[in-house]
Amino acid sequence: MKFTGERFVPNASTDTQLEIEHYQRYYSAADLVKDKVVIDAACGEGYGSEILSQHAKFVYGYDISDEAINYAKSKYKGNNLNFATASIDALPNDDNSVDVFISFETIEHVNEETQTKFLKEVSRVLRDDGIFIISTPDKRTYSDAPNYKNEYHIKEFYESEFVDFLSRCFRHVNVFYQRFEVTSIIGNSKGSELSIQKWNQRPKETGKYLIAVCSNKPVASLMMNSVVMDTENRYGTIMNRVITLQDEVEERSRHLGTLNELINSKDQLITDLQQQLQSRVNLEKGQLADTLDNYSTELKQVIETNLENGNEISTLIEKMDEVVLAKDEQISEKNTILIELTEGHQRLLDELGKNKKRHYQELQQKKIAIEDLEQQVEQRDLSVENLQRDIEVLTAAHEELINNLKEIKKQQEEKLQEKNSVIDELKQQIEQRAEYVETLKQDVDSLNVTINNQEGHINKLLQDERKLNNILQSDGWKLLTKYYRLRDYVLPNNSKRKLAAKLLVKTLKHPTQMLKSMNKENLQKFRFYFRTENAGLLENRVDDYLEKHSEVKPQPIDIYDITDANDKPKIVFPVSERPVVSIIIPVYNQWDYTYSCLKSIKENTQDVDYEVIIADDVSSDETINIKDYIENITVVRNKTNKGFLLNCNNAAKYAKGKYTHLLNNDTNVQKGWLASLVELIESDNKVGLVGSKLVYGDGKLQEAGGIIWRDGSGWNYGRLDDPEKPEYNYVKEVDYISGASIMVRSDLWNEIGGFDETYVPAYFEDADLAFEIRRKGYKVMYQPKSVVVHFEGQSHGTDINSGIKSYQAKNKEKFIEKWRSELERSHSNNGQNVFQARDRSSDKKTILFVDHYVPHFDKDAGGKCTYHYLKLFKQMGFNVVFIGDNFYKHEPYTTKLQQMGVQVLYGNWYAQNIEKWIKQNGNNIDYAYLNRPHISIKYIDKIRNHTDAKIIYFGHDLHYLRELRNHEFDKNDELLKSSKRWKQIEFELFNKADVIYVVGNYEQKVLQKEFPSKEIRNIPVYIYDDFKSISPRNFQDTKDILFVGGFNHKPNGDAVLWFVREVLPGIKIRLPNVKFYIVGSKPPEDIKQLQSEDIIVTGFVSDEELDELYKKCRVVVVPLRFGAGVKGKVVEALYYRVPIVTTSIGAEGLPSVENNLVIADNEQDFASSVVDLYFNEELWSKLAANSGEYIAEYFSKEAAYHITSKDFLG
Repeated sequence: MKFTGERFVPNASTDTQLEIEHYQRYYSAADLVKDKVVIDAACGEGYGSEILSQHAKFVYGYDISDEAINYAKSKYKGNNLNFATASIDALPNDDNSVDVFISFETIEHVNEETQTKFLKEVSRVLRDDGIFIISTPDKRTYSDAPNYKNEYHIKEFYESEFVDFLSRCFRHVNVFYQRFEVTSIIGNSKGSELSIQKWNQRPKETGKYLIAVCSNKPVASLMMNSVVMDTENRYGTIMNRVITLQDEVEERSRHLGTLNELINSKDQLITDLQQQLQSRVNLEKGQLADTLDNYSTELKQVIETNLENGNEISTLIEKMDEVVLAKDEQISEKNTILIELTEGHQRLLDELGKNKKRHYQELQQKKIAIEDLEQQVEQRDLSVENLQRDIEVLTAAHEELINNLKEIKKQQEEKLQEKNSVIDELKQQIEQRAEYVETLKQDVDSLNVTINNQEGHINKLLQDERKLNNILQSDGWKLLTKYYRLRDYVLPNNSKRKLAAKLLVKTLKHPTQMLKSMNKENLQKFRFYFRTENAGLLENRVDDYLEKHSEVKPQPIDIYDITDANDKPKIVFPVSERPVVSIIIPVYNQWDYTYSCLKSIKENTQDVDYEVIIADDVSSDETINIKDYIENITVVRNKTNKGFLLNCNNAAKYAKGKYTHLLNNDTNVQKGWLASLVELIESDNKVGLVGSKLVYGDGKLQEAGGIIWRDGSGWNYGRLDDPEKPEYNYVKEVDYISGASIMVRSDLWNEIGGFDETYVPAYFEDADLAFEIRRKGYKVMYQPKSVVVHFEGQSHGTDINSGIKSYQAKNKEKFIEKWRSELERSHSNNGQNVFQARDRSSDKKTILFVDHYVPHFDKDAGGKCTYHYLKLFKQMGFNVVFIGDNFYKHEPYTTKLQQMGVQVLYGNWYAQNIEKWIKQNGNNIDYAYLNRPHISIKYIDKIRNHTDAKIIYFGHDLHYLRELRNHEFDKNDELLKSSKRWKQIEFELFNKADVIYVVGNYEQKVLQKEFPSKEIRNIPVYIYDDFKSISPRNFQDTKDILFVGGFNHKPNGDAVLWFVREVLPGIKIRLPNVKFYIVGSKPPEDIKQLQSEDIIVTGFVSDEELDELYKKCRVVVVPLRFGAGVKGKVVEALYYRVPIVTTSIGAEGLPSVENNLVIADNEQDFASSVVDLYFNEELWSKLAANSGEYIAEYFSKEAAYHITSKDFLG
């Protein structure tokens, strides 16, 4: 067990101080527990409980951790030491049963509410003068001073708080302190004793831990003062460590100085780089200003050039004017031409003037543009900085936008996925509704057929009625009526004469069965009941006995024709898009066997969707034309022969099913073979592989699961034996199952990789697969309901020295080499310890469970109780073997137990040799659970003589007390004699048993008074683990009154007759229309004759029918006037939350039941209580609600587990 840092584990921690603290507390308390009964709460891995057990009378070690308790049980043993899982606020011990209660370092780990519950629980279990020793950290010293928070602590105490808290329940509280101090030692290697000297004044009253000794008696004299010396010179170690730490501090200081110098040099480097960066920026600004100046100069030069061009044009115009005037006279004759030239020149001048003006305006605009450009240049620097900031802002915004978009995308994808899921669900609903509509159509067609059939039936009934009228009016019927009157006169109903006549007729019809039943014991019982019961009830007992002693014939084996015949009708398999199982059949030729196998699958496989895959390993016979004979199968045909193993692995790649089933082609499957395998593998998600019972063609057993021995050899368990024997017909875990018929989870098959190719071509691959599946944490299970006929030898022959069979020996060596460590660790030597090897139960305890017969859990309360405890013991992990004293295989009850994993012993051999069987297997039986006195008295000495088993006796009720109470009503002296005989038998059993179980606190108190030294435990009569299925009902939706109880139990018949004759008339005055339902198997004639319009005698009903009656009836009545023990019918009604009116006898034994039902003991009170409850909706609702809470508290699986674990897990 690992040390987590909080729960101390010896030798797992290197912290010597922690170890001393924990051990000192327990050793200091050792003197206070001498010869006492002690509880060590939160005992952890158990070291402290073991220390205390060396001084105490008995120590109970409790912890909430299953891991810690299991570790403690394995490590610490002792007759006065018991470990169990329990919470500190719900301890299993009785009131005032403990002398000393110890709890170290526990209370700070729970919240305040649990702390308060814990203190009350301590006060409850302690005797009046008991002592409570408790420790906890002092919050001031442990947490506040060092500013430390322990993540495991929920609520810590200051000292004053701690004392106030404990003083709530204890008048005296004495506080001690635990801490470490400096201790000086003078000694040598020869000294064996030390003197203790005090220095200065008394120790300071404070410490890391507070230890309180509490009691309701003065505790000043109870001392825990102690000093523990550390023999490892821990002071010197600490001082050396201090010096080392000082050196480390100086070294770290020097290192910090070096780091500071490095940081300063880096700061200077950063400053230099900043200056260089500023110089670079100034230089670039200067270069930019020079560029702008050059650009401005160039613009000015362009402007000046344009102005000089304008002056030259003006000079030219003036010269031209002078030339024109000088030659005016010379060209007078050409005046017209001159005028035209003048006008032309004038136009030119006008145009030039306009151009000059336009050029001037353009230059002015360029000047303005230059000035604007200069301003823009000035503003650019500012804009660059602003833009840089904007870029940073935009970048951050962009990143945020991207993140938002991603989140939106994710949300949209999730919404899309949700919508797709909704769409898929809607599609599924549409498909389901379409199927429902189709079903309705079929129902309508079926109803139409039914209506037509009923119309025909009505016509036939009318014809029969006419025939009946003719018969009733005939002379023959009149004679027959006279005969019946004479018969009823001579043999009246419910008379013992008529019973004798019926028994004579039964003997003539079934002489063997009747004569076999006439043994001494049965004849004594018959005489007793003949004297004490009416004939109707006695007849029911006889019929019930004969029914329960009728053998069930085994299911015959069906084998389909394997002969070579040309006429093979076509086989059409159903088509499944989503098969649950993929059946893979590896084949190589042997066409006739393959066809027979496929025919058996088609005829015997219902209620499971499946597909068939033929793995053809290059067959050369008619197998190549298989699709001409078989429709809707998948054929995987290899190109080359791969051999069995590789052929299976390859075909499995095509499987679509949740489960992959490998089936040899030389097999014939039987009815229910596949559904039972699927049911088993789906019953537990840790089941990885399941396999069938294999039988030969002649009906003999081939294998009921396989055993692998330590030397690697294997057994086909049960080979050549009778497959109907009980040892071969219960669900169990096995080493392996032969690969002729195995089913594995497909995902697990794929994870493993199928068969290990080390074993190519075949043999030991199935055993290896089972071992691999177990290594993955799964179980390999055998299912006896899945029966498969295997014609062994057809696949690979029988000669181990030739062919593929020769690989058997070679692969065995490979298997041993691979699994050698597992074989050595978990497997027995060859042929030894078969009892445990056959179902891998070597790590389990075995319970031998004995009762009168297999429990008929749906017919009587005792059978239901037995069934519930068988189921509980299997859930607790026990290997359970059941003996029914009649050794009959009652169905369906026997199969129900076998499917739970219970081995049921039945048949003539066990009936005649049961003591021999107990003797042979006695060393494997750890517990014996005996039921009912008349059965247990036959077995208790056999078990005591031949086993070391712990014997638990459970009588179901005190028979002697029941007969005594019956005598008080009937005044029949036979009942008084019977009571004395029962008391003698029961008291002998009480003396011989190790533990006595009863139902009800009344019987527990009776026996505790008679047997004060015996462990007598009150167990739940029923165990319920499903409370959600019982939903609250509406008061207005209920009506009528219900009684439930089997009539083989005499008090039930008396109760119904008394209620109908004495109570019901008073109820009918207020409730004239109320109906009374009488439900129970085997009602005698006097009960049947109560049938009327308002009294309905149903007889036996199914569980479903009983559920409906509980749902619709408003009140349950249990009007018992005598009996013993807790009444199952009362508990069942409480479970169904139907308010109850019963008598004191009916409520007897149920703890604190007064607020959950109504009790009335005479006719008037009973009638008025039923009527009041029938009309009082508030009371009805209160009782219904209380009932569910009551059942959860006293009749849950947890409640039963808590009680029985003291004897079976202690």
